[in-house]
Amino acid sequence: MSPKTRKMIKDFEAKAKVLTVFVLMMIVGLTSVFVINPSVEKVSAGVYPGSCSYYKKLTIDHDQVPSNLVNFPVCVLIDDDSDMYEKVKSNLTDIEFWDSTNTTQYYHEVESYLIGGGVVNATIWVNVTSISSTVDTVFYLWYGNATDSSHNGYYPSSVWDNSFSSVFHLNNTDCVDSKNSNDGTNGGVSFTTGKMGLGGDFESGDNDVITCPEAVLPEGDTECTVSFWLKLESNSSTWAVISKYKDGDHKFAIYYDTGTNLQYKVYMMDGSGTGEGLNMGCNDADETGVWHNLVFIREPSDDDWDSHLDGSSDTLGVDGTNDIIDDAASVLIGDIDDAWSDMPLDGILDELRISSVKRNDSWINACYNNINNISGVDSFVSWGDEGEPGSTTGVIDFINSLNDYFTTSGVVDGSYYANNTGPSYETANLTVTPDGTNCEWIRINVSDIDTNITADCINISFDDDNSGWSGNWHSCTGGGESIIVNGSNWDANNWMSGNNPFTADSDGDGYDEIQSTTSIYWRVRVNYPSYIGNETYSKTDMTYDGGHYS
Repeated sequence: MSPKTRKMIKDFEAKAKVLTVFVLMMIVGLTSVFVINPSVEKVSAGVYPGSCSYYKKLTIDHDQVPSNLVNFPVCVLIDDDSDMYEKVKSNLTDIEFWDSTNTTQYYHEVESYLIGGGVVNATIWVNVTSISSTVDTVFYLWYGNATDSSHNGYYPSSVWDNSFSSVFHLNNTDCVDSKNSNDGTNGGVSFTTGKMGLGGDFESGDNDVITCPEAVLPEGDTECTVSFWLKLESNSSTWAVISKYKDGDHKFAIYYDTGTNLQYKVYMMDGSGTGEGLNMGCNDADETGVWHNLVFIREPSDDDWDSHLDGSSDTLGVDGTNDIIDDAASVLIGDIDDAWSDMPLDGILDELRISSVKRNDSWINACYNNINNISGVDSFVSWGDEGEPGSTTGVIDFINSLNDYFTTSGVVDGSYYANNTGPSYETANLTVTPDGTNCEWIRINVSDIDTNITADCINISFDDDNSGWSGNWHSCTGGGESIIVNGSNWDANNWMSGNNPFTADSDGDGYDEIQSTTSIYWRVRVNYPSYIGNETYSKTDMTYDGGHYS
């Protein structure tokens, strides 16, 4: 066996006392997918993401996406995941996100993580380049890269499209802007459990304010979208979420007014110093102790502002002609400065985002659904089980077999062959349909069935059409082994008969591939030791795995 072959073969683990005769593994090409009959889910290794050892399939529910979206930041919540524990690096630098074919890597940002107690928890944002509203969108989380210490795909600013002016997760004292480095200066805000990860806990104190550069807000006669999640701790006073102040007056503010039917307002100055206070509705968002998502949108062509509450358009959009004045003034989060009286916020603020465009209803609704339905039965993103590159599980279809097991009973003398359906063996048929030309080898892992019936009781041979068996058998070894079937060892001396299905080296890598849909038959013979007595042994479902020579 060549060094390159050895490189691709994993050491398989013998599983004593597990009722498994063998594990058949189909190898997936680096740029192909193999369809296995019977039908089972198959994951293409694509470019074999970062040499990661494990993956999880993530699926976005299309019913929660009103219309198609591009470059959408999806929140992925890793919640008490025990599979990933001790497989990921301590700072999550080995995780990667890839599309459904594992050929396009997605940018991601780790907002927060905690690894301990046997589980992994993390809040991660992923730029999914295209999301459908008619079919579920699939992508993959890969992890367990033992050799790579870099943060592949970790580009926070690229997670958020170029229409974002600023993105504040409000999860630490640094008050980082994930998009454009318009980082805030923390005057005394603490941090607690937010809607996603941590959030800023504003306690109505004079210092509970975050001061940011003016670039946080778009300026002039321009589109603008301001969105945030808020859980009020008190609604007994007037307070501000975000404001811009200079020269003794306010240029812009979104605030909550107890004096006008508990409404949110947008306040904007005009060039002469005259301001507009615009009642924005969202009347149901004044309750304390409950998270709400609020979105305010300016459309200059219509000279108005619209509001959205919890993913839906509010009924009280208002006209307002004033621009957001272009002044070199700081932006405040959580208060208004001294032009009026202070309006310190009393609540927990999370995911404050400002865009220089008018986000459409589908975008706003999908953002709400993603975070509000982050987990549970009807989650925006659902999770599959852990797998290895190309791995899946399924039941082998044993042709001419009345039952899916080898069996014998009574006292046997010397060797005895399983003869459930034949004189000395059972036959299985595997249909391989390559998508591409990279099916270069098949592997069967043989493990111990039982303490008494170990892998060295098992013999295997192969045939291309189930008619011209050569009679050659490969005897496995105690404890188990991996058996490789490929173009170079398909001959009678290596327990293969009939025409070689690995017929050509189409991709020029030095290894022949299966070129078209092929049936490969193989038979298994079990030699039962004479001393085991009256017992019955059975097989469980088979499993598959994948990659190819490179």
